[in-house]
Amino acid sequence: MPTHYRDLIHWLSPVSLLLTLLASPAGWAEAPTRYLLIPKQENSEFFERAKAGCISAARTLADTECLYRGPALTDFRAQDQLLQQLLNEQLDGVAISVVRSDYLATNAVAAARTRGIPVVTFDADFDEQDLAAQPGLRRTFIGTDNFQLGFALGERLRQLRPNGGTLCILNGHPDSHNLQLRQQGLRASLKQSRHRLDLRLAESDWQEHPRCPLYNGDDMQVALAQLQHMLRESSQQDEGLALVTLGFWPQLHPDYADTVAPFRALLDRHHTLLLFADTLDRQLQHLANGLSHGNVGQMPDVMGYEAIMMLERINTRRAVPRRVVTPLRICYRSDAPGCQPQNDRQPP
Repeated sequence: MPTHYRDLIHWLSPVSLLLTLLASPAGWAEAPTRYLLIPKQENSEFFERAKAGCISAARTLADTECLYRGPALTDFRAQDQLLQQLLNEQLDGVAISVVRSDYLATNAVAAARTRGIPVVTFDADFDEQDLAAQPGLRRTFIGTDNFQLGFALGERLRQLRPNGGTLCILNGHPDSHNLQLRQQGLRASLKQSRHRLDLRLAESDWQEHPRCPLYNGDDMQVALAQLQHMLRESSQQDEGLALVTLGFWPQLHPDYADTVAPFRALLDRHHTLLLFADTLDRQLQHLANGLSHGNVGQMPDVMGYEAIMMLERINTRRAVPRRVVTPLRICYRSDAPGCQPQNDRQPP
């Protein structure tokens, strides 16, 4: 054989072997499936539990990774910008808790859909107008029936004060659709209605304080200051206020117990009432210590788990429901801190 043929064969042999290995599934490792979970706020006890559920789901699936990223503070522009940046990475699906529906729908989520990346929502969904305008905006929502959460808070309030009174709603971000649904559910319950109520309570046993609802922008410091102000005002009235906070914000502040303790006697005789959404561990400890009258909570770990499982179903071309409703936890002093999940309660 001529020398130049032998040299050619000698050169081709390792190249051919390499091409054979690259063409063989056993010769290279596929990139793992990567699902992105974006909360409203990254360093939040609530969303950290959603992250734990996300990681748990990923571990049950083969070669799957849970990527958890969120803005430092609840900010719809920061959330949108973060998703825009992460779309440049290899992603197989996105689960997002929506801060502001219209902004996300026309920006980062629209970009994800253009790239063929499936999107689901958890905890907070897009509002009905955006879903109607863009039927494929998200594939499914995983989370609490927020109207029912608010309704359950209203039921507890009616048990504690059956003759009505003055209500102050303390809420988070005014653009959050899930929080608006809770507010509607609370008002509907106090009116003993099945319909969503956007208008303030009036001409009934329940009236709303003229300065409420108060919005804290998902800021725990602001939330605690608002609660303290309303506690002081309530203490100066013959009939105290019913203060209903539609999230965990003030109860996760390290100074919550010291702030509320001076009003403990008013709480004990139900002069002033404190009810909260969410049932995180510190909240249930405050409940057990007599520093509130009840909590109606969610299951963020289940949300995170189901979000990944729904994305996996989508990527394996299996059907998914339009909504996956996670159960409520309804907790009173008598059963805190070990209260168990309960099925969603229906209006009477």
